[in-house]
Parts: sequence; structure tokens; C-alpha cells
Amino acid sequence: MSSFSSSSARTDTRNCEAKVCRCGLKAVIKTSWTDLNPGRRFYGCALYGRQGQRQCGFFEWVDNETCPRGKEILPGLFKKLRIMEKELKSNKASKRAVIYLLLLSWVIIILLGLICLQLMAYRKNHLH
Repeated sequence: MSSFSSSSARTDTRNCEAKVCRCGLKAVIKTSWTDLNPGRRFYGCALYGRQGQRQCGFFEWVDNETCPRGKEILPGLFKKLRIMEKELKSNKASKRAVIYLLLLSWVIIILLGLICLQLMAYRKNHLH
């Protein structure tokens, strides 16, 4: 069961009223990615997650609770998404490796061609 939540702040507050945390700062909207609250937004202390900063622990939900079916389906979909993102990253790395190998092979072919030309010129000049 996943239990992490995102620390990215959102600035889209079209349907949300501004909230102030107990630190006196404007609370930021974050998104929960836990299995119990997948994709559910909440207000949090603006200092949460900042190195060396004490936070007040302010927390308030923005969105209504996720329906039971959403709680059942969304974690599996997020897991599949993470797997696909990991595969995509791996495929991009593999593609880069193939491109580098192709470039290296062309450099080797060109160098071998230049060496052959040098040998042919040497033989022509020294054997006649």
C-alpha cells in the first residue's frame, strides 16, 4: 500500500478559497497520492518539506473524499503508470546507447577508410 503524497504546490485555486496556515503564510495546495486518497488535493503549511524550516502542521482537505470505486481502481492505475514511466525512461536510455554505438561505428568505419587510403598511397609511392 502506497503512503506518499506529493509535495508540489498548485497555484490553480479557481474553485478554492485562499487559506492561511498557523504560520501566517498562505497555505499551498498539494495532492495526496496515498491509496486511501489518490489524487485528492489538500491545503498544507507553506513550510512543509523545506529543509531546516519548522512547519505548523496545518492540513485541510480541498476535495471531497474519493469514492470507494475510485479508491479501488486508482492505486492500480497509478502503479501501472509508474511502471510505464520507468519503462519509457529505460527505452530512452537504450535508444541513446544505440545512437552512440551507431555514431561510434561510423567513426571507426571512416578511420578504417582513411587508414586504407594511407596504405594504398604508401604502397603506390614505395613499391614502384
